[in-house]
Amino acid sequence: MMSKVNLISEDKLDGLILEIVETVLTEIFGTASVRMMLQTIEKRYHLEVQEIPQEPRIFSHALRSILGKNHTIIEDLILENLCLKLELKLKMKEGYTFSDYIMDLRFESL
Repeated sequence: MMSKVNLISEDKLDGLILEIVETVLTEIFGTASVRMMLQTIEKRYHLEVQEIPQEPRIFSHALRSILGKNHTIIEDLILENLCLKLELKLKMKEGYTFSDYIMDLRFESL
C-alpha cells in the first residue's frame, strides 16, 4: 500500500489518524452531527474515539451502519487525506478494505 512511514511513532500515527477522521467527518457533516455520530458509535459499538486507529474494522462497520453505502466515500477521503499528510502514495488493492489499509499503515510505520 504505502511505504516510507517508518519515521513516525505509533502515538503520532494514532493522533494523526484521529485528527484526519474528525476533520473529514466535520467538513462533511458539521460539528454537531459528528459529535452525535461519535456518541452513537461509542454507545452502540463500544468504541471510544481514541480507539478508532486501533480498531478500524469496528469503526468501518459503524460507519456502514450509520451511512449505508456512502461509508466508502468517507473512508476513501480519510485514507487519501492520511496519505497526503504522510506524503505517501495510496495504491489501491483489490479486495482491500479501509481497515486493511489502516492496519497496513500501522504495521509499516512501527
